Amino acid sequence: MALDSTQVVVAADGRIRVAPVGTADPTDVETAYDPAWLDLGFATEDGVTLNDSKTIEAFRAWQALYPIRRVITERDFTLSFQLLQWNADTVPFAFGGGEVSTTGVAPDEVHRFDPPAPAELDERALSVEWFDGDKTYRLFVARGLVMEAVESNLTRSDMSALPISFGAIAADETTQPWHLITSDPAFAAS
Repeated sequence: MALDSTQVVVAADGRIRVAPVGTADPTDVETAYDPAWLDLGFATEDGVTLNDSKTIEAFRAWQALYPIRRVITERDFTLSFQLLQWNADTVPFAFGGGEVSTTGVAPDEVHRFDPPAPAELDERALSVEWFDGDKTYRLFVARGLVMEAVESNLTRSDMSALPISFGAIAADETTQPWHLITSDPAFAAS
């Protein structure tokens, strides 16, 4: 493979969206998202961290110093990011569900967030879209959920972020839990 600086990706800007599981995702990078995909707004400048991990079991034999076989026993795919906007979409997402209700009449409305029931699992579809010059990338997780606790500092000297660690869940035994589409010509088959 030749050195090619045009194949270095800099995700200069992007969007993070969530939708109900089963919502159709665009099949190309030009098609608009279905209105069911909610844009979660600003994220910290750290962007999104992708983590595709696997556990490999090594099988050993008495006659060999090295493993004689290796098998993947577990895979995991997570996306981590910190949301900066607190609203009726981001707070229930970060806390794994719950309800926002409103009482009163504008401008004297009062909004209340009630967290989810202890055993509730708020499964969602998630998409991360990013841009590098004229190239667009869209990553889709068909089904997953927020896996970590929310720990946010409320201070006068910094923004209070909602930390998210979103883990993919297998849709079924034949469907990959995530995929990426892009307009990047570096992905063209050679």
